[in-house]
Amino acid sequence: MKDLGELLQINKSIIMIDISYPSESELGISDKGFEILTPYLKGNEILKNLNLDKNNNITEKSIPIIIEMIINSRIEHIWCDSISLGEIISLLAINQMNYGKNKINMFYK
Repeated sequence: MKDLGELLQINKSIIMIDISYPSESELGISDKGFEILTPYLKGNEILKNLNLDKNNNITEKSIPIIIEMIINSRIEHIWCDSISLGEIISLLAINQMNYGKNKINMFYK
């Protein structure tokens, strides 16, 4: 995760990160991995989309970290089917209104 974070700091054109895991197994990113990646995402003004689907090791413990990351970035869309994103939907909507095209897009699976 640290290597990916450093890449994000250097490359200022990445608008989407997809670290979803194709099968529901014990592999993929965990709360700890997400915690390591988050400082690199804070303040990123280019990244808008973050896909964490199928990472069963991301739990409700990551919600405060996700909230802080959204507040300190321009992320407008997050996909993460392992936790309930209800608590952060309003924050995503605020970022969409502030940095998007004055419209709110919400998707539900």
